[in-house]
Amino acid sequence: MGYNVNGTFTLIPDKQNQTSIPTCVAFTETGEPFIGEAAKSQLHTQPQRTICNLKDLLHDSTDNVMTRMDEVVDDREPPSVQILLHDGMKNYTAEELAGFFFRGLKNIATEFIGKEVSTAISSVDVASTDLDKNTLKRALEIGGFDSARVFNDGVLACLAHGMNEIYDLNDYGPFALIYNIGANAVDIMVMEVEEGVFDILKTLKDYSINDEILHHELVDRVKELYPELEDVSPSLLEDEMESVRRILSSQDTAQFSMVTPHPERFVRGTVTREIIDGILAPHIPRIVSSMKQVVHNANLTVYDISEIVPIGCTAIISALQTHLSDHFPSTPRIHKVIPPQDVIAYGLSKILETYLDTGTIIGNYETSIQSLGVRTAGDLATSIIPRVSILPVQRSRIFTTVKDNQERAIIEIYEGDRNTVGNNTVLGRIEVEDIPPARRGVPKIEVTIKLSASLTNPYEVIVTLVGRDGEQSMTGYLPYRSYSDLVAVVDNFEENVDEDLVVRADLEAQLAIGRIFIQDTDVVEVGYIWYGEGEQ
Repeated sequence: MGYNVNGTFTLIPDKQNQTSIPTCVAFTETGEPFIGEAAKSQLHTQPQRTICNLKDLLHDSTDNVMTRMDEVVDDREPPSVQILLHDGMKNYTAEELAGFFFRGLKNIATEFIGKEVSTAISSVDVASTDLDKNTLKRALEIGGFDSARVFNDGVLACLAHGMNEIYDLNDYGPFALIYNIGANAVDIMVMEVEEGVFDILKTLKDYSINDEILHHELVDRVKELYPELEDVSPSLLEDEMESVRRILSSQDTAQFSMVTPHPERFVRGTVTREIIDGILAPHIPRIVSSMKQVVHNANLTVYDISEIVPIGCTAIISALQTHLSDHFPSTPRIHKVIPPQDVIAYGLSKILETYLDTGTIIGNYETSIQSLGVRTAGDLATSIIPRVSILPVQRSRIFTTVKDNQERAIIEIYEGDRNTVGNNTVLGRIEVEDIPPARRGVPKIEVTIKLSASLTNPYEVIVTLVGRDGEQSMTGYLPYRSYSDLVAVVDNFEENVDEDLVVRADLEAQLAIGRIFIQDTDVVEVGYIWYGEGEQ
């Protein structure tokens, strides 16, 4: 957790002066929540009142959650977790638990900075969906943040390495593979990065290997090398090995020291990167196979990948990087100038810098999924807000009449990217009446569409007859679509894009020679040249 002051990104420590705050929530016997390192230390003494790996519980199905499996209740939607308190069991949803964590962070930040914190910028895993982003935004709102922006870890990693710049200027290739060996899965993404635009092509989660498994295997391996550690508290040993792994992310060796309880003696030891490589080695073929599968799913080949971006301390393991160099013949660059465990913080800091300088956020993956626009003569879809516009957004266009002395005009608003409104979704209509008599093309009707970045995607349409006081407006919410619905929408657009271009060209040609019936309430964009019915 951090904030930006005068262009400097500063990490905020907790009460134990730790800047790396574990995503854990614990409860006292009376039900008071507390977070971070203090909560994590309670996991082994009071597991019935402690939840860790909140991010994974929030975004993954309960079958894949490594922590607190026995207390997850699956008979409700969303699934909840049971906490044993002094007055009995209490159920909390994953969003509520994450909300407790974010409220704790908010309190820490407010106390550290000295003023109320109301805006949060957070991130979701590489392979997360829009549904995951919305879930996290709800948790942030439960945590007391008035405004919450959520980014994808892959986008942040690319921002950290400067890939938002134009490819020709910084020599970055357009296709990047981003991976993270997360707490409960390997997250993999293939992204196209070109001219400042991030386009996530495909993602994949491989649950066969994860950071928890590797961590436990490391603990077991160290106990084999140092048998005297068998009597050490498991929680203390796991915490020490976590520190060792952080050191090994940037160094070849790491020292550790612990005190055994019976008999009490001081044990010093060394863990090398070779030990980590040996633990990961049996899993590397599966990880590389999953990476190739994502590349294939994106309709690319391994020769197309020019950049590889690791995230997290486990991702830096040298044995894995050697295999990647061998399996990607294009010899991609593996970006590690910024330590992989720090790339998310660096990406967030770049967003904060730009936001403070310009009031806008770069690289924001909260975008309009489809275009919004107005139906014009011939049922043509005329876009006002193009698809993949960074939210919030407000844009306007000027339209005009199609017939002399036209008294009425209907402004029909649609959502979609097909070239005719009949193939898109109509959101509503606004009727403009009492248009002053004039030749066609003279009256001016300004249409403004505003689209918010809020979770519910509210929109507003404002229609103004230029030269007349007053305006007409329409508000609403874009139709909710699940992730599978969104995939179907995009697939439908991509499958018909070539045919739609032909259809649009034919319609425009027919309009130009007056062979298409024009309704008395139709409009066209100002500047559109066409002949009326019967005019040649």
